[in-house]
Amino acid sequence: MKPAVSVIIPTYNMASYLPSAVQSIVSQTQRDLELIIVDDGSTDNTFEVVKRLKEEVSRSDLNIKYLTTTNRGRSLALNYGMKFVSSPMLTFLDADDSLPSDSLELRCQHLKEHLNLDGIFAAANVLDLNGRLQFVCGIVPEEVSRLDDLILDRPSVPIHVNTMMVRTEKVRNIGGFDPQYLRAEDLDFAIRVSQQLQMGFLDQVVYNYTIDSHNWQSRVRNRVIATCSKAKLTDLHSSKLDLPDRLTRVGKRVFWETLKLGMDLVTNRKNLPFSSLFSQVIYVRDALGKDGEHVRIYKLRTMVSNADKKRDALIEQSGLDPLGKISDDPRITPIGRVLRKYWIDEIPQLYNLIRGDLDLVGVRPRSEQLWADLPPEHKDKALRYKPGLVGVQYAFSSSCFSEMLNRELDYLEQKECYGYLADVKFLALVVYNVLFHGCRSS
Repeated sequence: MKPAVSVIIPTYNMASYLPSAVQSIVSQTQRDLELIIVDDGSTDNTFEVVKRLKEEVSRSDLNIKYLTTTNRGRSLALNYGMKFVSSPMLTFLDADDSLPSDSLELRCQHLKEHLNLDGIFAAANVLDLNGRLQFVCGIVPEEVSRLDDLILDRPSVPIHVNTMMVRTEKVRNIGGFDPQYLRAEDLDFAIRVSQQLQMGFLDQVVYNYTIDSHNWQSRVRNRVIATCSKAKLTDLHSSKLDLPDRLTRVGKRVFWETLKLGMDLVTNRKNLPFSSLFSQVIYVRDALGKDGEHVRIYKLRTMVSNADKKRDALIEQSGLDPLGKISDDPRITPIGRVLRKYWIDEIPQLYNLIRGDLDLVGVRPRSEQLWADLPPEHKDKALRYKPGLVGVQYAFSSSCFSEMLNRELDYLEQKECYGYLADVKFLALVVYNVLFHGCRSS
């Protein structure tokens, strides 16, 4: 029987990750599958691992093809795999990632119901190395028609290319992956697909992307290579613009990629040699972002270590002030009070702003635990939008916690009616309050 969909996995020395990726295919609810593993000249035990996996797979409707090539790079490995696709639809999976169990069925069904589409993109979970959700990567369906511009103009790529499922005959007509864009071949491919094919967007999570598992030296090298490739493809796909606009777009891309490289170096605590110094200086906390997505918020550390564990005991001992904070909080260090007074501790959140976790203005990010203590309707309204780098509570001098919450609700209602004009208004009020009324963080 002809398979319904093909999945191509390119792999190079990823034998330890491959079983998890393959198992996610075995666990799919979609029937009649073809899995094409392209071994790009691995020097580890990939061959033995694939042989064992083929023997262990119990699904009779899953056909596994194992192809080998000399080591020529991911692009050519993917192109080679596409030659052996025998199904009407195909998608891609990296060896260190995985698919939710309903991923293929959701996408196949969507394409069957929308015959006018040549393919679709969808949303992806972005996970850390421990499998914890960092954020969900995706766009709103209306944006898919201008996806090429979004990829070229936004600081962070708005979609993960491997969420794409396309009709095989259509994608073969646009050519394969271009190896000249090393570490950015996915973006070039996605741009050409969005420009030449009729694409849709499925607002469902269909992919689990694990943040780069390489050591920090490899990450730096890969980021530098990607920066050069992205600048090159940005220039190529901006050829219709006037020269000043073209140079501006390329310059922005180089700036954002260089900035992300620097932040990768600073925030990659686990792999950097100065990780212990990082943990003493930078405080990382989990918060709920737009639509309840979990995001990691970065701040300069202003409290003693293990401050979170001391919170409940201090509340019981000292109580909370009218704004819902611990009175004369002894966990705050002397230098921490200075950092908070002048908002210096918030500077690392510029990284969250660049990543797209935060908007410039909004309700301040709160943890899941703090949201649980607030009225559900307040949470529901607030999480329709991204949290803010600049909290709207600073637009007014609130004397108690309930008043502060009312100010937030007032902002959210105006945001719903007036959109970004509400942000402009509240940002102006914050600036005024800081300059003329001495409003400070605490």
